[in-house]
Amino acid sequence: MASKRRIRKRSCASKVRHETAAEAGGHIRDLRKRDKDGPHRQIYKCRFCGGYHVGRENRSQRQGRLQIQKNRR
Repeated sequence: MASKRRIRKRSCASKVRHETAAEAGGHIRDLRKRDKDGPHRQIYKCRFCGGYHVGRENRSQRQGRLQIQKNRR
């Protein structure tokens, strides 16, 4: 079992902290300009620091998005 310190370090310590979701949205816009993976990023509220971080969508989110795209065709 992972220690709480290790979980926090992986979840929060090495990531950019944004005070508001709007700031994190600006970060996503910058990522979209730089690389093609930007559109598949998401904003989430950190349970450790209370700020917002930008992360990639997880497998179930990606599968859901792909299923929606497939149904639209």
